[in-house]
Amino acid sequence: NRIDVKTGKVTGAFKAKTTASPAPPKSQSGHISDNPLPVLSSDYAQTLAVEPETGRLWIGTPAGLDVLDGDAVVARYTKEDGLPDPNVTALVFDRQGRLWAGTGDGIAVFDEKSRKFTSFLNEDGLNGGGVYRNAAYCNREGLLYFGMNDERGNKLGKGGGFIRFHPDSIYTNDRKAPILLTGFEAG
Repeated sequence: NRIDVKTGKVTGAFKAKTTASPAPPKSQSGHISDNPLPVLSSDYAQTLAVEPETGRLWIGTPAGLDVLDGDAVVARYTKEDGLPDPNVTALVFDRQGRLWAGTGDGIAVFDEKSRKFTSFLNEDGLNGGGVYRNAAYCNREGLLYFGMNDERGNKLGKGGGFIRFHPDSIYTNDRKAPILLTGFEAG
């Protein structure tokens, strides 16, 4: 059970199967399971983060986000769980212990209670197409930094660069604005 830090290649018991295999049962996706998943979602680990409270290892792969607790993959998250893209390229925990994931199509924050992600995309104000591999950082003041690709995947290209924000400054508004007609003309 090894992850080569130079290449990101996973070998050993958690290596993804190279032959086509059925997807894990839906009941095992997106939550901590008593029946650990047998393999990682990919044999390539792009980014790693250790959860401060529990010591669990979060592993970003091209096919999703896996959670390793001891010797078992205990959770798997994909686009169905709210990730903007299954290609997880960067992970960082903020000062409140929330996990932020950079993906090939935006950034997402994990909600521990619902076990789902809230995604932020270009239309939400990001200045790029996705997050460059391992380009996520939380400084002492709690500011988060993400290195952004442009929409063609070029690092620091047009529309890329980096973004900086404090996670407490992010507000979501799930309320739909009422439609109000102020006039009507037939004619």
